[in-house]
Amino acid sequence: MRLIRTILSFIVFVFLAGMVGFCPPALAESSNPAWHDLTPQEQHILHRLKDRWDRIPLARKQRLLKGARLWSRLTPAERVEVKRRFRRWKRMSPERRKRIRESYRRFMKLSPDEQDRLRHVFKWWRSLPPERRKRLMKHWRGMSPAAKKRFLHKR
Repeated sequence: MRLIRTILSFIVFVFLAGMVGFCPPALAESSNPAWHDLTPQEQHILHRLKDRWDRIPLARKQRLLKGARLWSRLTPAERVEVKRRFRRWKRMSPERRKRIRESYRRFMKLSPDEQDRLRHVFKWWRSLPPERRKRLMKHWRGMSPAAKKRFLHKR
């Protein structure tokens, strides 16, 4: 159950991080833009940060700008979904968020094939009716680690 919960939490985090512009500093631009250097659209999206923009560290500015650019390309329905997921993220305890971040780091260390495998399992899991998921969770708790591994690789 904990493994599946961790996988589900991780997938939500990956989607959320991708939608709001998670970007490692190494991939971000190298300039340190002042507020007046931003496009009107970026300023509109980031308007709450105007008064403190000059005090924000470069790496964070770059992530915020990437997020603003991604946000501007989202459909209204996608924006609603991102906001819903972000509210959920904010309601999580710091410990829960920490576990999700750790899961994300572990996921990113997997090979592309293993990542695809986990995505496939997650998609399969989400397609199941709630009652079937409940029965599988009960079954999962009674399985040995080897049986769990075989089960996941069959999917």
